[in-house]
Amino acid sequence: MGPSRTIEDIANRILLSLPQASLNRLRPALEFRAMTKGEAIDHLDQPIKYLYFMNRGLISFVKTMQDVRSVEIGVAGIEGISNSYALFGLNKAVLDTIVQIPGTAFRISRAKLKNLMSEDAAVREILEKYSHFPLWHLRRLLPVTGSIISMNAVVVGY
Repeated sequence: MGPSRTIEDIANRILLSLPQASLNRLRPALEFRAMTKGEAIDHLDQPIKYLYFMNRGLISFVKTMQDVRSVEIGVAGIEGISNSYALFGLNKAVLDTIVQIPGTAFRISRAKLKNLMSEDAAVREILEKYSHFPLWHLRRLLPVTGSIISMNAVVVGY
């Protein structure tokens, strides 16, 4: 599917919270995608190439234990974006990201979104605010590792 053409197509609250000029800069880079139940969009320790602004449906952030059981650490729906920490210093997924409720999303390459954040203060500010809570919460839930410590340092540095 091609990119969305009208504001009515957008249900994601992050995108809707952007000033019109910022959204207009972002829109050409957004790819509208159907998301299917069980689809893995990111895998633990793999590079994060794309971020997904959920438009309909729900994604889960899942931690797989050593005994192969898994636990859902968090979710994102129309209020969110997948793996926002990837915009602030981490290049690899710290959890698996799985579609739990099928729907749609606007996908954007991580590199393009980071570039837009450097050019547009409103985009940067909104994504920083959104990312702050999940990163703080994630740090509390996962074992402390070098990656998590680095992630915390990046957030505190803003």
